[in-house]
Amino acid sequence: MWLNDSFSRPDLQALLTKLIENVPVFSGFTETELLELLNGAEKRIFEAGKRIISEGNNGNFMYVVIDGQAKVVKQGDSYKKHELGVFGRGDCFGEMALIDHAPRSASIEALTDCILIRIRESDCWKNSAVGAKIFRNIAGILAQRLRDLHAVVLSNGKT
Repeated sequence: MWLNDSFSRPDLQALLTKLIENVPVFSGFTETELLELLNGAEKRIFEAGKRIISEGNNGNFMYVVIDGQAKVVKQGDSYKKHELGVFGRGDCFGEMALIDHAPRSASIEALTDCILIRIRESDCWKNSAVGAKIFRNIAGILAQRLRDLHAVVLSNGKT
C-alpha cells in the first residue's frame, strides 16, 4: 500500500484525519475504516493535458483528487466537445461506474499536474460497513450534482 510506504505513523494519522474532514466521499469514516479502504488504493500522477478517463470506456474504479485540477469533457453532437466542469482537491470522479457499471459518461483530463487516489470497486466491499458508508457518500455527492445541474438548467431557461 502506498500510504504505509510514504508516511510515518503520526503523519499517516494526520493525513487520514485530513481526508475524513475534507473529502466528502470519506465523510463519516473512522481512521481505521479509511485505512482499510485505502489499503488497496493506488496513488496515480497525471501530467497536465493527459486523459485520465475516456468517455465510453468501462471502469470499476473511481478517483479522488489529492492535488491539482481536472476537467470534465463530454462529446456532443457533431463531435463537438463540451467542458462540463472542473474537479479539484477533495473531489471524486468516476464513481458513477461503481454504481451502475455503465460505460463512462464523460472524459476527464488533467488541467494541471494531478495527484489522485484510485479506488477499485472491490476495495469498497471488503468491509460491508465501509462499503455502505462510501456508497451513501457517493449518493449524496451525485444528488448534490443533480441539484446543481437543475439550478444551471433553470437559470439558462430564464430570459
